[in-house]
Amino acid sequence: MSDVEKVFSKAVELGQDKPIQLRWEGSGNSVHAAGLLFALKTRVYPGTSERIRFHADINIYEKEDSPIFLEAKQKLKTAMAWAKPTQTCALKANADVTRDSKAFGQNEVHFMFVRNIMPTNDSGQSLTDEGATLKAIHTGALRNRANSLKSTEQGRIRIGMSGAPGLTKASQTDRMNMPAQALFNGANDLKLAAEEKALTLEGGVNALGSSDYEMGEVMKNTGASLGIKPTYYMTFVK
Repeated sequence: MSDVEKVFSKAVELGQDKPIQLRWEGSGNSVHAAGLLFALKTRVYPGTSERIRFHADINIYEKEDSPIFLEAKQKLKTAMAWAKPTQTCALKANADVTRDSKAFGQNEVHFMFVRNIMPTNDSGQSLTDEGATLKAIHTGALRNRANSLKSTEQGRIRIGMSGAPGLTKASQTDRMNMPAQALFNGANDLKLAAEEKALTLEGGVNALGSSDYEMGEVMKNTGASLGIKPTYYMTFVK
């Protein structure tokens, strides 16, 4: 099931009186957020003509004057054109996914996406070859963002990765058939960090890569496209 269908299914489950709350962390040029919101805004609650109600917070590392932030702003503007008043989103710059847990006072969410984090140092050089850096970001995200999830409505953090060092170096066919503990570098560390915050790994460490992935455009640190690639998820449920 695609991310759009997962979100739509949850929105239908919540019903018309409870808008679904979404968040992206480290969203980069926000191609994933824009694509999902563009598709979601035209969907309706079954048996009605009422559009799905939602609010989305899109947080990115980059500064407001950076090319990536400006690209994200344009993508989201296009995605949200002709949205209903009950369909809203907000874009925030300078947002570190490992920040203090209530730093921005944003809504608790049903879905949080932490996808393809590609950190850089102060000089703008890529740190994506440093697995320890990436693992620290993801474990920090789990520890500090866990209380941002809806506890009574099974909020989810979906940590997605498309390549090394987050994933083991292998062909797409091999990755599809790998269990999470072999596919994701640091999978057991992520699981332990999640358990500290009473989060459960959906499917467990033996779930195959093919059980939860999404095809879509992936970007470089510069914002340039790497083309359509699978993003594999570890999903943690509150």
